[in-house]
Amino acid sequence: MQDDTLRIGEVADQSGVSRDTLRYWEQEGVIPEPPREDSSGYRMYPEGLVRRIHAVQRAKELGLKLEDIRKLFERRDRGETCDELGRITEERIAALRREKERLQRKIEGLQSLGEVCPGELPATECPVVDMLAES
Repeated sequence: MQDDTLRIGEVADQSGVSRDTLRYWEQEGVIPEPPREDSSGYRMYPEGLVRRIHAVQRAKELGLKLEDIRKLFERRDRGETCDELGRITEERIAALRREKERLQRKIEGLQSLGEVCPGELPATECPVVDMLAES
């Protein structure tokens, strides 16, 4: 094994990503398929891959889809421009805003239920169930 390469378990340990996830990301083209060691057949990842994995994790935390992350890295790997990032981020921002509005409606609905329930009635007389049935 070369000193500047890592086996999948070492990459998993250093990045905090499971071996299965690494294999999946490799299959999906998010991370490049590494060469295999001749004698053992182990995947031999370059050390710099851990940094890329951290970038993938951060992009996922921000809500980017694996397909979009793959496209961004493909463009980077080919030395192309990152003009597609603007479109991708605008689409994701719009989706997050829609989700925020949906969650706000849920919060308001739950607050309405809480305001209707006096809290001291027997559960059989609680108006919340009737209110839910009517809406």
